Amino acid sequence: MKRFLCLLLRDRLVQLFLLCIVLWIFYVTVVEGAVPTSAVERAKKATCVVGEVVNKEIVGWGCGVFIAAQGKYYVVTAGHVATGPNNQSLAIIQGEDQIPLTVVQIWPERDVALLSPPSDYRPASVVQFVSEKPTVGEDVYAVGAVVACPKCPELPEMFVSAGVVARVGHVSCGREHDDVTAISGPGASGGGVFNSKGYCIGLVVCGAITDWTRCIPSRIVLMCLEEVKLVKFPEQKPAPCKGGSCPLR
Repeated sequence: MKRFLCLLLRDRLVQLFLLCIVLWIFYVTVVEGAVPTSAVERAKKATCVVGEVVNKEIVGWGCGVFIAAQGKYYVVTAGHVATGPNNQSLAIIQGEDQIPLTVVQIWPERDVALLSPPSDYRPASVVQFVSEKPTVGEDVYAVGAVVACPKCPELPEMFVSAGVVARVGHVSCGREHDDVTAISGPGASGGGVFNSKGYCIGLVVCGAITDWTRCIPSRIVLMCLEEVKLVKFPEQKPAPCKGGSCPLR
């Protein structure tokens, strides 16, 4: 048997075949395996903490995602993140820094808000929304900052939670939502839900109430952005980022 294997391995066609197998295994495990990690890192960089600030004190926060459109940068978040109970101002929270945000428009019936940072602010990355509905069972992951405890003085780091699409187009309280099994919680509202290719399929609106995380579908977000002439729905055409490629591709 050993002699037969030795003779077989001397055959050039067999050697070429084995080389192809080795290269295929390398591609699947190393090359393809690196794509999701890269997409997750860009998604984290494109997600920010949106703080509610009163007299420079952070009284609450949610999350948001950066987009690029018409040569400018914006933050898209859940509407209730931008309409807290206090007479607060909004800011991007980065460590000790507070970058002020201006409310461009809020769509309360869709729970979507569009905010604008200072013109000289440059995010590390931006997201790209998709207009197509996701497929039930499709792999997704949510990115956001969850409150560790109600009175924690420090903000948590961005978390990433994997799951799948559980339900599409569910209507509750007059609003259309998609549900995913990726875990989220208080503080994650407005954070992005991404597919395996790194495209944003929705914004977290609530979690920790059931086993599912409810999200605002990206197709609803795009409808809002179309109303303010930032995108053309259903085909999104964001302006190119300055200083590098930003869409999560």
